Amino acid sequence: RSARYSFNPKTTSTLAPSYIFQDIHRVLVCMQKMIDGQLQLKRKHEYYLIQCHMSSEGEEVEFDVEVCKIWLLNLHGVRIKKQGGSAIKFKD
Repeated sequence: RSARYSFNPKTTSTLAPSYIFQDIHRVLVCMQKMIDGQLQLKRKHEYYLIQCHMSSEGEEVEFDVEVCKIWLLNLHGVRIKKQGGSAIKFKD
């Protein structure tokens, strides 16, 4: 899926989106194990998209992590977007 959003060199790559997605998924699963199930992951199979729900200390945050093609460039980028919850928890 192609998207227009603000990006920087730290969130873009010339690698295939499947490789980028596998690496993101691996890191999120490791994080899920480290924080004892406070992070829940849900995969959208039609896109390279993982919906995340995190709750700790009474605060909740929902965010999406997506690998998408950057419009007009031959690059793929990682877009992290907060869907709801605490902005402070999202920044952490």
